[in-house]
Amino acid sequence: LGIMPLLSTQDALENCDTMNVVTLGNPGNTNQCTILLHNYENYYVQRYMRVNAENKKLNHNLPLQPVSRGYTSNGQSQFIPPDSNSIAKHWKMLQTYFNNVEEVIEELKPIAEK
Repeated sequence: LGIMPLLSTQDALENCDTMNVVTLGNPGNTNQCTILLHNYENYYVQRYMRVNAENKKLNHNLPLQPVSRGYTSNGQSQFIPPDSNSIAKHWKMLQTYFNNVEEVIEELKPIAEK
């Protein structure tokens, strides 16, 4: 394959009509690999880690397996599910929207038609 050349921004973008930018961090300073493949356009980053299924701790001896994007290098999930009080509160707000949406649409319709 060879080494990718280091180009100036102008030279690198000279033949681009469109551009996708992928930003990646490595907050745990792990041995991170990045793979770019030609595929259908989906804007989804598939993430794999060598983690134990039970405690989600990194273990270099394990095979790579898919994980959610919320996992940190120490195996902790950054996405904590909401508690039942938060769920009830947000469902109540959503119900208010559903109970009034038709009325609000009818009220705004003449304004939008002007």
